Amino acid sequence: MINNEEVVLKAFLRVCSLLNIDNDTQVKITSTTEENGDPRLIFLKIFKLVYLIGNDDAFVKHWFVTENNAFGEAPIEMCKSSDGLISVLDYLNKMTRRR
Repeated sequence: MINNEEVVLKAFLRVCSLLNIDNDTQVKITSTTEENGDPRLIFLKIFKLVYLIGNDDAFVKHWFVTENNAFGEAPIEMCKSSDGLISVLDYLNKMTRRR
């Protein structure tokens, strides 16, 4: 029987594979504190929101690795800290509400 932990892990690893996220970055994302929830789930929400905006694998990949004026760095770099994950999620929530 598959449990929620396995589902989250498989989804996280699948997204990381799609985005070509290296192991070091994966560790940094998953090592952030869980005060705001499971960092893997937050990252998956971020991925989902970016995909809703761009609806294209190439767009999503580009968005994660390209410096964003709102952050002053690439979103993937922001995702390496708890505060960064939440900042990116908040930014995307605001962006998708405007649509």
